[in-house]
Amino acid sequence: MIVNISKVLQESNLIDEFIKNEVDSISPERLATKPNPETWSIIEVIQHLNLVSDLYYPRFESAIKKLNTQAFEGEIADNQKVSWIAGQLANMMKPKGNKRKLKMDTFDFFKPERAQLDVEKILNTYKDNRAKLNHYIKMSRKPIARRVVVTSAIKLLKFTLPGAIYWLLSHEQRHIIQIQEIQFFVQKKEVV
Repeated sequence: MIVNISKVLQESNLIDEFIKNEVDSISPERLATKPNPETWSIIEVIQHLNLVSDLYYPRFESAIKKLNTQAFEGEIADNQKVSWIAGQLANMMKPKGNKRKLKMDTFDFFKPERAQLDVEKILNTYKDNRAKLNHYIKMSRKPIARRVVVTSAIKLLKFTLPGAIYWLLSHEQRHIIQIQEIQFFVQKKEVV
């Protein structure tokens, strides 16, 4: 499967705009409001995304350091080949329009802990993580990026840097839709 990295970066920039235009203006109380007791609040979704970044970004750095960093200079290849499994997993995650395809549970180590929700800190960490992801996206445009191998959360699966980034972005897009759904339900609750 071929992934266009410029398109991936554009999609990532749309998430940055959504956070800036939509999430930043929501009060901390509202960010922590759950639509119902069984679902996550917006800040819990963002904390989940931070936990995923906490797992993957050090793996990206470690794998990149194993290669000569000078190899990331020079030539750019916008179209990057990703493995069949990385493409399939990313496409499973990727929302269709404004709908999440599948609702699924996450691993326990990716679940946010209610007692430790410092809204400002979580949002700032998320914004820092977004900047890092955009940096990794730009790095994945280099042909050498196909030689960067990253182990997934399911240790049996390994992705190239472009494949891992495509999966992470699809995962994040899915949760942006979830945030929009939560916004809708929280607003609806307030009106009633």
